[in-house]
Parts: sequence; C-alpha cells; structure tokens
Amino acid sequence: SKRRRPELLRKFCMLFMGLSFMLACAGLSWPAESLSTGIPSRMAAYSVHRMPVRTHTPLLLRRTCVLALVGSDPDEEDEEEKLINAFRQLGIPEDATYDQITDAYIQLSDTYAADPAKVQALEKAKDVIFDMRLKQRMAGTLRPTVADSPFDAKPVVRTPPWVIAYEIAQKMFELPTARYTLQVLPMMCGLMLIPWLSPRNAGMALALNVASGYSFVYQRGTPEVPRDDFGQIGEIRPLKRKPAALAAGLTLAVWIVGYFTARRLVTQMIAPSWLPEIVLRATFISIGLIFNALFIKAHAVFE
Repeated sequence: SKRRRPELLRKFCMLFMGLSFMLACAGLSWPAESLSTGIPSRMAAYSVHRMPVRTHTPLLLRRTCVLALVGSDPDEEDEEEKLINAFRQLGIPEDATYDQITDAYIQLSDTYAADPAKVQALEKAKDVIFDMRLKQRMAGTLRPTVADSPFDAKPVVRTPPWVIAYEIAQKMFELPTARYTLQVLPMMCGLMLIPWLSPRNAGMALALNVASGYSFVYQRGTPEVPRDDFGQIGEIRPLKRKPAALAAGLTLAVWIVGYFTARRLVTQMIAPSWLPEIVLRATFISIGLIFNALFIKAHAVFE
C-alpha cells in the first residue's frame, strides 16, 4: 500500500490538472493555492507556469463591438457640415462657380474689413470650399456646371422630310396683294390671248410670257428698284444664284408640263381639229406661269 500511494497521488494530481485545463478553456480559473494543496511543490509550480488562465469574453460584448463599427463616419459628417456652413457664410449656393465664390469673398471682406475675426472666418470658409472642390476634382466626382460641353458629342437631330417640305412651302407660297395682282394679270393674260388672235405670233408671245413669268417669280419679295425723275432704273443689283436657279427650275417645270399636256390632247384627238397645237401649248404654259408669278417667292426660301 505504501508503494501505491505515490502512484495514486500522481494520478490524482493529473486529474486536477485536466479539470483545471478544461475549466480554464471554459472561462473559469482555479487559484494556484488550491492546486498546491496536497501536491508537491514541483507539481504546483509546473501547473502554475504551464497552464495559462484565460478570461471569457461574453458574446454580448462582441456584438456590441461589431455594432459600434456600423454607421457613418463622424469625420465625414463634420466635413459636410463645415462645407454647408462655409457656403452659408459666403451667402452663395452649393453649385456656385469659382468666380462667384471669389467675388462673394472679396465683397464680404470689404464689408467686414474692420472686423479681422470675421475676415479670417470668411477666408477659412473660402478655403474649405476650394479644398472640397479640389478633392472632388481629384476623385472624379466633380460635375461641370455648363449645360453643353463643347467636347461632348452632340446627338444628331434628324428632321423628317415632310417637315422640311412643309417649312419650304410656307416660305415659298404667299397670297398676292391687289397691287401685285394688277401688275401681273394684265400683261401675262394679254400675252396669253395673242396666240388665239394670231396663231403665227404664238411662239413670240410664249417666249415673252416665259421671260415675264421668270422675272416676276425672281423679283417678288425684293425691295423696289430706285428710279430717277425720268423713270430710269438707278441701281443694278447683282444676280443671286440660288433664287435665280429656283425660278428657272419652276419655269422649266411649267413649260414641260404644258408642252406634254398639249401634245397629249392633240395626239389623242381630244382637242378640236381646227385648234393648232402651238395655241394649246402657249395657253397651258401661260396658265402655269401666271400661277407661279402670283403665288411663289423665290428669295424667301433662302432667307
């Protein structure tokens, strides 16, 4: 039995050491004095130095630490509040330009020149705004204040063709005045009647009517030419190519339509046999020229 006592004592000591280790991992600790009771000094010293005492951290404290990290940064809130106060001190909106900020600072500095503290506060507010603008520019978050940048690609706006045709028609067609009608109708209607009275002179009368119709279409809407006391023209105006080309194109279109209309009537024997084709041709072309001269303005299209 005496031989078994040291072995039992060693087993008992090992059991206490295992229990102490398990309790330490669970967050509890045993004082070193309790381990030294009935245990040799070497074993007690070994247990004290080899078994660290761990403290248990409650789960609620860990959650509190995690929740404390969630939220806005107080430094960022302070910077935003400083920026808002800086704009309020200078009395300018938050989207003010560099010139507006500088002008407001200069004006307020002149107003409060007798108060150095106020001037210093204004300068500090200006510096806060400029620093924030510089940070935004470096970060790429500063947006331009102009509506359209000359460096941005502008979308191509395509106008439908019927809209263009309607706008051109509004400029081209205009009802004649009574004075203008009296200038056009007597001369052109008289030239239209000449082929009926004298079919031999139909070609000459048609040529004069074509020239008159072209002249009326080109000159309509332009200022009157100044004349001297004897009625002579006192000014020679240069020819405008685009209105002249438009008037020539309209005159040519009328001549082609009138020519083929008279030709079809004669070919299909719709017109009387005693009526010459040249008379029909001069009549149809003259009617179209009179319409152009009364209602069309060539210069208004290109204004």
